[in-house]
Amino acid sequence: MESDSSINDAAQIFPLPLAPFEAYMLADHCHDYPMHFYFRMVLNGGLQRQPFMQSLKETIQRHPLLRAKVCSRFGRAPVWESSDAICLRECQNGFKELNEVLHASRIDLTAESGLRTWLFVGPSNADLLFEFHHSCCDGLGALIFLEDLLVTYHGITEGTETTDVSVRSHGLKRRAAIPLTAGQAVRKIPLDIMDFFRIISRRPAIAAKADRPKKHDVDPRPSAFLSHQFSTAELDALLAEARTQSATLNSILMKDVYRSIDQWMCESGNSAHRWIRMGVPASTRARDSLQRTCCNQVTIMFLDQHSSDIRTSDALLKRIALLTRFHRESNIWYSMLQLLNCLAAVPPLLRLYLRTNRRMCTTISSNVGRAFESCPLPRRQGQLVVGDMLLTSLNFLSPLRPGTEVTFGFVTYANTLSLSMHYKPHRVGEQEARKLLQKVVGNLRKSAGEKSCGRLAKS
Repeated sequence: MESDSSINDAAQIFPLPLAPFEAYMLADHCHDYPMHFYFRMVLNGGLQRQPFMQSLKETIQRHPLLRAKVCSRFGRAPVWESSDAICLRECQNGFKELNEVLHASRIDLTAESGLRTWLFVGPSNADLLFEFHHSCCDGLGALIFLEDLLVTYHGITEGTETTDVSVRSHGLKRRAAIPLTAGQAVRKIPLDIMDFFRIISRRPAIAAKADRPKKHDVDPRPSAFLSHQFSTAELDALLAEARTQSATLNSILMKDVYRSIDQWMCESGNSAHRWIRMGVPASTRARDSLQRTCCNQVTIMFLDQHSSDIRTSDALLKRIALLTRFHRESNIWYSMLQLLNCLAAVPPLLRLYLRTNRRMCTTISSNVGRAFESCPLPRRQGQLVVGDMLLTSLNFLSPLRPGTEVTFGFVTYANTLSLSMHYKPHRVGEQEARKLLQKVVGNLRKSAGEKSCGRLAKS
């Protein structure tokens, strides 16, 4: 159980001003394109409701931004205030198409906290979906929370003490700090200006059907997703290819997403001469007290590739590696955070910026890396043992944005790689979405040297 001192420590941080990135995520949230991302966990075995609810309450107490709502006062900037409400909803029919979640009302941070937990308990398995508002945390922050939750549930059901009951609020007040010296910030100004004009001068292509559907053909679902899981052998082959090419796994994933979207758009009848812009979230977490804190410690790199330069796989991979390395070494990847810091000083400017830059990129490719790699729970064939359950699969869905009608989320768990494609059915269509996912899977298998075809799993 939480100690009184721990709860008091958490209470002392509120009210907490919104960081510029959090304010941006909140301002960019809208009904048709909510700023939500999702993690789905499937566990084999019987989930115990009462211990799960207890562990959820205890874990949320340790992560203040997940139990906070936004309060605005006239003439003052909005702030985070503590909220004790926990949103746990049970579904009776499972998550075959996530209709219960994706058709539900959007998270209103002015009235509730930014975490919803959806639960389906079957006779021999449990299906959990965690819906996060991006103003509260990023994907890595969500994984920190989920690992804490699993460890707490295991401790309660096994009758052992939780290994860490400290409130993860240390350093939250400096979560928006950008680790640049004054000299570094000044030296990169010319690069920042050029990068800003590159972004606003190029209109990225839309990954959607060339013809808008007729009104009676519109799919009523607000969004949907398809998923695929690469085996351990396929993941090992991709990692081996990355080492051979002196690249990272993320570069390989980005390369094949680029190629797949270009091929798919050509077949869909879209123009062959276009800029394809990929939004790539990049963690800015340092090895300090914020490393294990559930919050936003992320920036976004916007990488452009022209369709005429995408066809050659090896050359494309080299350009991606050069671009990402240049963004990091020149500190340009902090440009978005610096821009948001400036816009946050004058709130109307942020709203104007969002209105004039609604289509920021063609797609988003978000890889949250290896999940639960250092988790202290026991394992069985690489999968976590949680009480008397086994965590068999993990999926990650990144948000959709206006003009960004399809996004890709990757997560590695238990030596397998999960790919989830989130899309707008009325702009992409289920049949076309399956074609696009097949291309991504096929291109990644070519990169891994695999020739077999995979099974598409609709969730």
